[in-house]
Amino acid sequence: MKPINIKKILIPIDFSELSTYAIEYALQIAKVHTSQITFIHVVEDMLNFSVPGDFVLTTEEFIEKEKALESIKNERLTHFAKLMSEKYSYDFSATVIFGKSHRAVNDYVKSEQIDLLVMSTHGVSGFREFIIGSNAVRMITECSCPVLSVQKPMKTGGFKKILLPFNDDPFSRQKINVAIQLSKWFEAEVCCLGIENEGEQSHLVKMEREAHQIDSYLTEHGVKHSMEIVKNSNLSKAVLSYGKEINADLLIVMADMEKEDIVEYIMGPVSQQLINHSEIPVLSVQPTRHPDTIDLHPYGW
Repeated sequence: MKPINIKKILIPIDFSELSTYAIEYALQIAKVHTSQITFIHVVEDMLNFSVPGDFVLTTEEFIEKEKALESIKNERLTHFAKLMSEKYSYDFSATVIFGKSHRAVNDYVKSEQIDLLVMSTHGVSGFREFIIGSNAVRMITECSCPVLSVQKPMKTGGFKKILLPFNDDPFSRQKINVAIQLSKWFEAEVCCLGIENEGEQSHLVKMEREAHQIDSYLTEHGVKHSMEIVKNSNLSKAVLSYGKEINADLLIVMADMEKEDIVEYIMGPVSQQLINHSEIPVLSVQPTRHPDTIDLHPYGW
């Protein structure tokens, strides 16, 4: 198993109190790796702004206003980074970029080879869930690195109980090595939750076999863990309910968990519902068909 190395962490900041919640979570991981943490603020491209009436700016005027806005934002973000550096005794850097928020951040992640994106998200429900929640999900699912999304301030240091749900999705097993690494960094327990959502005995037998394989793999790597299988046709409800029951402080999911029933076709896929409704941090791991961070072939995976 190839060790995970996090040297660059990125935190989107919009100067709201909510966006600052991500800082303490990022610091917990950064201190393990002596990571560089960068605050990023996205300024929507001036060309995307609507201008009242028939007033039209020339290209030169647009450029002039963008430069002025960039200067203001840079000054504000630099001051913010200085205050946070003093507060947490950690050296933060800052950068301001232009563009559409999710696209601009993801482009920056690629160009700067960021290892982890830590972002605060708004918990939403109802009709607003699909519209607003989908914006955060787009940033997460399109991001080339893992994304840690949070909704609340950190209450306790580190991650002591990691919830690792799995079902019959072959990609879901890629997060196991991530869980192993985190458990070693924070001396955490990995709580595995198998979700049998088809209501068929044959599927339950398959889930039990996979649970045994995961259990053997975690035992082999010396990870303290527990294992439970539940029956529930709704993946997100099963995960959130179990997370509260065991008082988990981190949830690891794949960034593209599939739709399971008609509710999820209306409200968005499982990953979107978890990000919107989970009160604990959600670490979204990007799926890849040829990962270099997992090797479970001895177990027939």
